[in-house]
Amino acid sequence: SFYYVDGKSVLAEIGNYLSDGKQIGIWKSYYENGQLKSSGNYSNGKKEGVWKWYHENGKLSQTGSYDSSGSPAGKWIEYDKKGEVTNDPTWSINN
Repeated sequence: SFYYVDGKSVLAEIGNYLSDGKQIGIWKSYYENGQLKSSGNYSNGKKEGVWKWYHENGKLSQTGSYDSSGSPAGKWIEYDKKGEVTNDPTWSINN
């Protein structure tokens, strides 16, 4: 767990590490106001699977997936601060 250094003890990020220091499992990061900022899975230190990012107001900002090598893959969708879809580009593993 990591906390913001402002005397308020607000959680900034939480997750687990392997013995070699690589990130593993579900990780979550938070804004200073306590709202969830991002959430997703790490495998052997690389982002993998579906990740979600949020605006400071709690609405979704972006969703996307990472393949097993940690590269963006598949459909990525961005949202405005009201939660409305603004675009939906698709990443290719070869990009």
